[in-house]
Amino acid sequence: MALTRSPVPRTLDHSGYWLVTAGGDLYPFGDTSFTRSSIGPVVASTAGSAGVGLWAVRADGSVIQVGGVSWFGDAPMNDGESAVAIAATSTNMGYWVFTDRGRAVAFGDAEHLGDLAGIQLAGPIIAALSTPSGDGYYMVASDGGVFSFGDAPFLGSVPQILPGVQLAAPIVGMSPTPEGGGYWLVASDGGVFNFSNLAFDGSLGADPPDSPVIAVAPFSP
Repeated sequence: MALTRSPVPRTLDHSGYWLVTAGGDLYPFGDTSFTRSSIGPVVASTAGSAGVGLWAVRADGSVIQVGGVSWFGDAPMNDGESAVAIAATSTNMGYWVFTDRGRAVAFGDAEHLGDLAGIQLAGPIIAALSTPSGDGYYMVASDGGVFSFGDAPFLGSVPQILPGVQLAAPIVGMSPTPEGGGYWLVASDGGVFNFSNLAFDGSLGADPPDSPVIAVAPFSP
Protein backbone atom coordinates (compact mmCIF):
# COMPACT_ATOMS: atom_id res chain seq x y z
CA MET A 1 0.00 0.00 0.00
CA ALA A 2 1.32 3.45 -0.79
CA LEU A 3 1.77 5.26 2.46
CA THR A 4 1.21 8.84 1.37
CA ARG A 5 -1.75 9.60 -0.84
CA SER A 6 -1.86 13.31 -1.55
CA PRO A 7 -4.25 15.22 -3.81
CA VAL A 8 -3.18 16.16 -7.32
CA PRO A 9 -0.40 18.78 -6.90
CA ARG A 10 -1.57 22.39 -6.79
CA THR A 11 0.39 25.54 -7.50
CA LEU A 12 2.82 26.07 -4.64
CA ASP A 13 5.00 29.00 -3.65
CA HIS A 14 7.67 26.88 -2.05
CA SER A 15 9.79 23.82 -2.69
CA GLY A 16 9.85 20.97 -0.23
CA TYR A 17 8.13 17.88 1.04
CA TRP A 18 7.76 15.50 3.94
CA LEU A 19 8.56 11.83 3.98
CA VAL A 20 6.13 9.99 6.24
CA THR A 21 6.88 6.50 7.51
CA ALA A 22 4.42 3.83 8.58
CA GLY A 23 5.71 4.36 12.10
CA GLY A 24 4.73 8.02 11.90
CA ASP A 25 8.17 9.59 11.62
CA LEU A 26 8.09 12.87 9.66
CA TYR A 27 11.17 13.93 7.72
CA PRO A 28 10.99 17.47 6.28
CA PHE A 29 13.04 18.42 3.22
CA GLY A 30 13.51 21.63 1.28
CA ASP A 31 12.01 25.01 2.07
CA THR A 32 10.33 24.29 5.37
CA SER A 33 10.65 25.48 8.93
CA PHE A 34 9.53 22.13 10.33
CA THR A 35 11.86 19.78 12.13
CA ARG A 36 11.83 16.02 12.27
CA SER A 37 9.06 14.72 14.52
CA SER A 38 6.98 11.63 15.19
CA ILE A 39 3.22 11.20 15.36
CA GLY A 40 2.93 7.44 15.80
CA PRO A 41 1.81 4.74 13.37
CA VAL A 42 -0.27 5.98 10.42
CA VAL A 43 -1.63 4.46 7.21
CA ALA A 44 -1.85 7.55 4.96
CA SER A 45 -1.26 11.29 4.83
CA THR A 46 -2.18 14.30 2.71
CA ALA A 47 -0.58 17.73 2.44
CA GLY A 48 -2.36 21.02 2.82
CA SER A 49 -2.20 23.40 -0.14
CA ALA A 50 0.72 25.87 -0.17
CA GLY A 51 2.67 23.50 2.06
CA VAL A 52 1.24 24.80 5.32
CA GLY A 53 1.08 21.40 6.98
CA LEU A 54 -0.30 17.93 6.64
CA TRP A 55 -2.85 15.53 8.03
CA ALA A 56 -2.23 11.85 8.70
CA VAL A 57 -4.73 9.14 9.53
CA ARG A 58 -4.41 5.97 11.57
CA ALA A 59 -6.13 2.69 10.76
CA ASP A 60 -8.69 3.40 13.49
CA GLY A 61 -9.72 6.64 11.73
CA SER A 62 -8.05 9.06 14.12
CA VAL A 63 -6.55 12.10 12.38
CA ILE A 64 -3.39 13.96 13.36
CA GLN A 65 -2.58 17.44 12.06
CA VAL A 66 0.93 18.86 11.69
CA GLY A 67 1.87 22.49 11.04
CA GLY A 68 -0.60 25.22 10.12
CA VAL A 69 -3.61 23.06 9.36
CA SER A 70 -6.56 22.48 11.67
CA TRP A 71 -8.02 19.29 13.06
CA PHE A 72 -11.68 18.78 12.10
CA GLY A 73 -12.46 15.40 13.59
CA ASP A 74 -11.78 11.67 13.68
CA ALA A 75 -13.63 9.11 11.57
CA PRO A 76 -15.24 6.34 13.63
CA MET A 77 -14.74 2.89 12.12
CA ASN A 78 -17.29 0.11 11.99
CA ASP A 79 -16.38 -3.38 13.18
CA GLY A 80 -13.66 -4.84 10.99
CA GLU A 81 -13.27 -1.61 9.00
CA SER A 82 -10.01 0.33 8.57
CA ALA A 83 -9.12 3.78 7.31
CA VAL A 84 -6.90 3.62 4.23
CA ALA A 85 -6.66 7.18 2.88
CA ILE A 86 -7.16 10.85 3.63
CA ALA A 87 -7.53 13.71 1.14
CA ALA A 88 -7.72 17.47 1.71
CA THR A 89 -9.95 20.14 0.23
CA SER A 90 -8.32 22.97 -1.73
CA THR A 91 -8.98 25.48 1.07
CA ASN A 92 -7.16 23.62 3.89
CA MET A 93 -10.44 23.83 5.78
CA GLY A 94 -11.52 20.21 5.50
CA TYR A 95 -10.69 16.67 4.53
CA TRP A 96 -12.18 13.28 3.75
CA VAL A 97 -11.23 10.01 5.43
CA PHE A 98 -11.76 6.90 3.28
CA THR A 99 -12.13 3.33 4.48
CA ASP A 100 -11.36 -0.07 2.98
CA ARG A 101 -15.11 -0.66 2.66
CA GLY A 102 -15.54 2.44 0.52
CA ARG A 103 -16.97 4.85 3.05
CA ALA A 104 -16.07 8.53 2.71
CA VAL A 105 -16.34 10.59 5.89
CA ALA A 106 -16.26 14.37 5.37
CA PHE A 107 -14.98 16.99 7.82
CA GLY A 108 -14.80 20.79 7.79
CA ASP A 109 -15.76 22.24 4.42
CA ALA A 110 -15.37 18.86 2.68
CA GLU A 111 -18.65 17.91 1.06
CA HIS A 112 -19.84 14.33 1.12
CA LEU A 113 -20.19 13.57 -2.58
CA GLY A 114 -21.13 9.92 -2.28
CA ASP A 115 -19.42 6.67 -1.38
CA LEU A 116 -19.64 2.88 -1.65
CA ALA A 117 -21.14 2.12 1.74
CA GLY A 118 -23.32 -0.97 1.58
CA ILE A 119 -22.01 -2.03 -1.84
CA GLN A 120 -20.37 -5.45 -2.18
CA LEU A 121 -16.92 -4.69 -3.57
CA ALA A 122 -14.81 -7.15 -5.56
CA GLY A 123 -11.76 -5.89 -3.66
CA PRO A 124 -11.15 -3.52 -0.75
CA ILE A 125 -10.53 0.17 -1.35
CA ILE A 126 -6.78 0.77 -1.16
CA ALA A 127 -6.42 4.44 -2.18
CA ALA A 128 -8.32 7.68 -2.61
CA LEU A 129 -7.46 11.05 -4.14
CA SER A 130 -9.16 14.42 -4.32
CA THR A 131 -9.35 16.44 -7.55
CA PRO A 132 -7.40 19.72 -8.00
CA SER A 133 -10.56 21.74 -7.36
CA GLY A 134 -11.33 19.85 -4.17
CA ASP A 135 -14.84 19.28 -5.51
CA GLY A 136 -14.46 15.58 -6.21
CA TYR A 137 -12.56 12.43 -5.38
CA TYR A 138 -11.64 8.98 -6.61
CA MET A 139 -11.58 5.69 -4.75
CA VAL A 140 -9.56 2.77 -6.09
CA ALA A 141 -10.02 -0.90 -5.20
CA SER A 142 -7.44 -3.68 -5.18
CA ASP A 143 -9.03 -5.28 -8.26
CA GLY A 144 -8.51 -2.06 -10.25
CA GLY A 145 -12.03 -0.75 -9.88
CA VAL A 146 -12.14 3.06 -10.06
CA PHE A 147 -15.01 4.98 -8.50
CA SER A 148 -15.42 8.71 -9.18
CA PHE A 149 -17.47 11.26 -7.28
CA GLY A 150 -18.15 14.97 -7.70
CA ASP A 151 -16.10 16.53 -10.52
CA ALA A 152 -13.72 13.56 -10.76
CA PRO A 153 -14.10 12.22 -14.33
CA PHE A 154 -14.40 8.46 -14.71
CA LEU A 155 -11.91 7.49 -17.42
CA GLY A 156 -11.96 3.72 -17.11
CA SER A 157 -11.03 0.87 -14.79
CA VAL A 158 -9.33 -2.53 -14.95
CA PRO A 159 -12.57 -4.58 -14.67
CA GLN A 160 -13.98 -2.49 -17.52
CA ILE A 161 -11.13 -3.24 -19.93
CA LEU A 162 -10.42 -6.76 -18.65
CA PRO A 163 -13.83 -8.11 -17.62
CA GLY A 164 -13.62 -11.31 -15.63
CA VAL A 165 -9.82 -11.32 -15.58
CA GLN A 166 -8.09 -12.09 -12.27
CA LEU A 167 -5.03 -9.86 -11.89
CA ALA A 168 -1.70 -11.51 -11.13
CA ALA A 169 -1.17 -8.98 -8.33
CA PRO A 170 -3.46 -6.46 -6.60
CA ILE A 171 -3.64 -2.79 -7.54
CA VAL A 172 -1.79 -0.73 -4.92
CA GLY A 173 -1.79 2.84 -6.23
CA MET A 174 -3.24 5.45 -8.56
CA SER A 175 -1.88 8.69 -9.95
CA PRO A 176 -3.77 11.17 -12.15
CA THR A 177 -2.14 13.80 -14.34
CA PRO A 178 -2.11 17.32 -12.87
CA GLU A 179 -4.54 18.40 -15.61
CA GLY A 180 -6.95 15.58 -14.76
CA GLY A 181 -6.99 14.19 -18.30
CA GLY A 182 -5.96 10.66 -17.38
CA TYR A 183 -4.59 8.38 -14.71
CA TRP A 184 -2.40 5.38 -14.15
CA LEU A 185 -3.02 2.40 -11.90
CA VAL A 186 -0.15 0.20 -10.72
CA ALA A 187 -0.14 -3.33 -9.29
CA SER A 188 2.27 -4.64 -6.69
CA ASP A 189 4.13 -6.65 -9.37
CA GLY A 190 4.78 -3.47 -11.36
CA GLY A 191 1.98 -3.93 -13.88
CA VAL A 192 0.75 -0.54 -15.14
CA PHE A 193 -2.66 0.33 -16.57
CA ASN A 194 -3.18 3.65 -18.33
CA PHE A 195 -6.48 5.38 -18.99
CA SER A 196 -7.73 8.18 -21.26
CA ASN A 197 -5.06 10.37 -22.87
CA LEU A 198 -2.02 8.70 -21.31
CA ALA A 199 0.49 6.65 -23.25
CA PHE A 200 1.58 3.23 -22.05
CA ASP A 201 5.33 3.53 -21.51
CA GLY A 202 5.97 0.09 -20.11
CA SER A 203 5.70 -1.85 -16.88
CA LEU A 204 7.49 -4.40 -14.73
CA GLY A 205 4.78 -7.02 -15.10
CA ALA A 206 6.96 -9.41 -17.11
CA ASP A 207 9.98 -8.83 -14.86
CA PRO A 208 8.68 -8.31 -11.31
CA PRO A 209 10.90 -6.34 -8.91
CA ASP A 210 12.56 -7.87 -5.85
CA SER A 211 10.12 -6.08 -3.53
CA PRO A 212 6.50 -5.04 -4.18
CA VAL A 213 5.72 -1.78 -5.93
CA ILE A 214 3.71 0.52 -3.65
CA ALA A 215 2.96 3.62 -5.76
CA VAL A 216 3.04 5.26 -9.17
CA ALA A 217 3.91 8.95 -9.66
CA PRO A 218 4.18 11.07 -12.83
CA PHE A 219 7.19 13.17 -13.73
CA SER A 220 8.13 15.72 -16.40
CA PRO A 221 11.59 15.73 -18.00
